[in-house]
Amino acid sequence: MNTSLQGLIAIASAVSAGVLIRWRLHVHRRTLTSHTPPVAQQPSTLVPAPITNRSPRQERRTPLAVRMLYRNSRGEEAWYEGTLLSRKPVDDGQSTVNVRLDGESFVKGFLMDRMQRLQLREENSVIEGAASIRETLIARLPLARTRKPSSKARATPDQPLAPSAPVPNDAAPATAVTPIETVDQLLPHGARGFAVFDLETTGVDTTRARIVEIGIVLLRCDGSLEEEWQSLINPGEPIPNSSIHGIDDDMVQTAPTFDELGPVIAEKLADRVLVAHNLHRFDLPILQRHFQELPGLPLNLGDGIDTMPKPRRKLQQICSEHGIRLHASEAHTALGDTRALAALLQALPGHLKAAQSSVRLLCSLPERTTDRSLQRSDVARSGARPSRHVEPATGGQGWKQTSIELQPGLTFMATGPQSTARDTEIRRAESHGKNLGLTYRKCNTIPKRDRPAFLLSTSLSLNSTKMIQAREKGFPVVLTRDLMRSRQGATVTAHQWQLVDEQP
Repeated sequence: MNTSLQGLIAIASAVSAGVLIRWRLHVHRRTLTSHTPPVAQQPSTLVPAPITNRSPRQERRTPLAVRMLYRNSRGEEAWYEGTLLSRKPVDDGQSTVNVRLDGESFVKGFLMDRMQRLQLREENSVIEGAASIRETLIARLPLARTRKPSSKARATPDQPLAPSAPVPNDAAPATAVTPIETVDQLLPHGARGFAVFDLETTGVDTTRARIVEIGIVLLRCDGSLEEEWQSLINPGEPIPNSSIHGIDDDMVQTAPTFDELGPVIAEKLADRVLVAHNLHRFDLPILQRHFQELPGLPLNLGDGIDTMPKPRRKLQQICSEHGIRLHASEAHTALGDTRALAALLQALPGHLKAAQSSVRLLCSLPERTTDRSLQRSDVARSGARPSRHVEPATGGQGWKQTSIELQPGLTFMATGPQSTARDTEIRRAESHGKNLGLTYRKCNTIPKRDRPAFLLSTSLSLNSTKMIQAREKGFPVVLTRDLMRSRQGATVTAHQWQLVDEQP
């Protein structure tokens, strides 16, 4: 009995010792592991199997560089340039297209059904019609990735993400652009020719620059010369870059403003395709902004033809490449640059793309527009000036010049073309007057008592209520261009409508 008990105790001791040894070994191994640096995982030599169930159409789903004609909710059409990145289905069966516009870092959404025309820049083809555009974009653009995809929508190697609409068997036929062999192939249907133009401005900021000279060369549909026209334009503010184009403040002192020349320019551009070097990034935005500041003269300038190639090159360089001579004396003159552009258009360089729309007037012009253009040859820089055109005398009446001393605290009122833009000629002049220490007083009419010292106006021919009252009451009028050149304490030229002696 004692022997059996001793045997059991011996067995129990052995088992306990074994368990204790195993536990110590386990702790020792964990300690070693915690102090041992991790071993770099060797890259797997297994290559994932290629996806064999992806269609050739899905392989071509890449971003598209396009020029897009888009119609907004108000029915207004405008051209955009950018890259179509992806599409995203929305409610009511519609789809939006994510677009990164040229020069912008963020992405905007455009409704697919409002796209009127697409010009594929890399493929030199055009797609028209909502149905063709939708079919092509569904076939060629990938679906946009959602931020929190559900497990049902996540694609797997064996089951690619299904498109929101069935993919057609064949790509939507894009209308290929016929190689351009003659100048008239650059024109859209209904255009009556080209309006090649160039601007000289007060700077390069398209949101603030003012036009100081414009040159226009009108060409017929076959490229032959029809008319040349140019004019200096008074910008209504000092010219800081005279050394570039040779136009100083004195040269534009008697020049008409854009308000006065706007109807004449619009008449020349109507139903023509605009052509300029760096059109889309410089000339077109500036010209469009000037027309938007004119009341009662709405127009659509179209898309035009930009002669700027890629990579970008100066006008003199590209003209030299096509055997066109641009004289140094004519460089940075509106008409000189325009003549070179007209010759470049007639040479048909291969990078030119056909225009899709011409200039359209959205109103009727006056039956008779007065051309008050002033050319460089009419004035000499910093020399004598011809007398400024004044309103034709009627019944022995006319504008008579006087002067006003700009003392601090002097009050003035203002009138100008109606515009919702923040940066206009009249508002810049108002701000300059305040900087001179003058006090701006907002009035709808000229008050009978406690009148301001003068009325600030963009033009003597403006037919606003306050300008009509100024003529009736002989109230002094100061033009914006004269105030912008004035300094505190100096005198500024003013105009009063008075009876004058009739000439025999």
